[in-house]
Amino acid sequence: MGYGSAISIELLRPLRLWVAGSEVVAGPPRQQAVLAFLAAHTGAVLSRSEVIDAVWGESAPASVTGNLHTYMSALRRILRDDTDNGESYSPLFTKRSGYGLELKDDQVDIRQFERELVMASHLRAVGSPEEAIPLWRGALRRWASTPFAGIEAPFVEAERARLTTLWLAAIADLAETSLNSGSEADVLDALTRLEGAISEHPLHERLAELRIRILNARGRRADALAQFERTSEQLAEVLGIEPGDPLRDARREAIAGPATPAAAPGSRRSGTRSTELPPKAAGFVGRNAERTELFDQVAELAANTQVVCSIDGAPGVGKTALALEFAHQAGDLFPDGCHYVDLRGRHGTKPPITAAEALRVLLESVGGNTFAVPDGLDERIGAYHGLMADKRALVLLDDAREIGQVRPLLAAGAGTMVVITSRRRLGGLVARDGAVRISLDVLPRGDAVDMLAESLPHTTAERDAEDRHEKDLDELAHLCGDLPLALSLAADQLHGMPYPDVPLLLEWLRDRRTRLSRLSSAAEDSPRYTLEEAFFSAYSILDTDSAALFVRLGKMENDTTAAAAAAATGWTVERARHALEELAMASLLDWGRLDTYHIPPLVHLYAGGLRRARQ
Repeated sequence: MGYGSAISIELLRPLRLWVAGSEVVAGPPRQQAVLAFLAAHTGAVLSRSEVIDAVWGESAPASVTGNLHTYMSALRRILRDDTDNGESYSPLFTKRSGYGLELKDDQVDIRQFERELVMASHLRAVGSPEEAIPLWRGALRRWASTPFAGIEAPFVEAERARLTTLWLAAIADLAETSLNSGSEADVLDALTRLEGAISEHPLHERLAELRIRILNARGRRADALAQFERTSEQLAEVLGIEPGDPLRDARREAIAGPATPAAAPGSRRSGTRSTELPPKAAGFVGRNAERTELFDQVAELAANTQVVCSIDGAPGVGKTALALEFAHQAGDLFPDGCHYVDLRGRHGTKPPITAAEALRVLLESVGGNTFAVPDGLDERIGAYHGLMADKRALVLLDDAREIGQVRPLLAAGAGTMVVITSRRRLGGLVARDGAVRISLDVLPRGDAVDMLAESLPHTTAERDAEDRHEKDLDELAHLCGDLPLALSLAADQLHGMPYPDVPLLLEWLRDRRTRLSRLSSAAEDSPRYTLEEAFFSAYSILDTDSAALFVRLGKMENDTTAAAAAAATGWTVERARHALEELAMASLLDWGRLDTYHIPPLVHLYAGGLRRARQ
């Protein structure tokens, strides 16, 4: 069978048909739909039922078979191509098994489009990206409008979606290849195509990612970060999801700015030191919103400002874990290193370190062990400010007890990000120093269960057992108050068993009298650490009134008010409220509505144990 060489059909727009060099009308709408379906499957033999289902679907009338025969006859006449020897030939054929349209790939724009995309991908794969770029560009020029525009038929929606996916992937592939291997003109062309596609498909993450990367490479960091914000907001609003890792990575690169020989991502500037960070917490899960907030603050460094973030929360809620997770992830964004100081705010064998001692640690971290550290506090502040004046660094001040301990450490210059963790709500840093406060609560139940599940072995048989114990894990998370430290200690207990026996651990933890002492580390090669010790470290530094009221709360309901506390203690309401405020500032209570204070379950259990011990 031959080909109608003078026939061409365009479907990547409203249908257009040429026969013998002239554009012709393909007939009424339903007849156009029949031609479009056959052209989209050129060379294939399609049964009568396939054509009817594709063009009419469930709305097919009783006369549909006759209608199809009429349209096929009309199309055969329209597509007739007179050959040089005077014979007539139509590429539309009928067989006993069905219908078909036989045309070459270069006679149907969809086939040309798909073929050029395949060839471009092949050329890039074999190491010829410069040859692939014009092929992608040529394929994209064929995309003039919406495929099958104006045609209403059941097959159109799926076919249009398939082609749109190819079109978007081609734009992304062209942009990526142009960025990596193209000329300046190629990059500008790709950027223009990206912007047009994003305006039509604002939720397409790969397009947004590539636009961010190109804008950043061209020094347009603010525009790149604005693109991330728009896409992130739209994903949350429309789909209820957060950006994926590639898009987040592009944002991080934009925050760092375009790579330069002096400070490429992942490198350190000559002569720059960096404190060795403690390892990340094992089994870290969740905290996506808080991590996003921290990365958002890095973007503020582009304005040559110092950024201060204060992370607070109850004992064991995971403040240090979040800060270290961020520091390890964001390390490449700080070419002048990450500098860590443990301020030892918790009660222990060693007292909290002073601001002067912390400055000594930082000066040696930034300047090296041979740096001549001055003796006085003011001199150390001046030296620290001088060393950090032109640095882009991350300073992590872990476990601060009070504002006075950290305020002298904020003397770093513009371009430095300071992250502080503390059990106390350091509100003065927000008011006076412009700090961003990130207050942590216990984990959502789903994340808490995930944290426990991650601690279990993962052979096939053990995964099956884990599935059977899903309700057990939910109860275990509940008994742990969804508190990360308690969850970690529970996981430690499971690891210390001959095999992880969740039901047995549940049996132990259901006893309120011994629950806190059971939640302890089980490792033989490290000191035993219990949840009670974590709570004691916060309780031990309370003032007299706050400590006395805290013990009293162990007998009261989980929620209380200043009036109820005053009645229980015999104090004035103002005295009781002051003590409650101090407990809330120490993150042992949560503020509620209408003068209400809430004591978390495990903290409540600890307070009750203190009361029984005193009795």
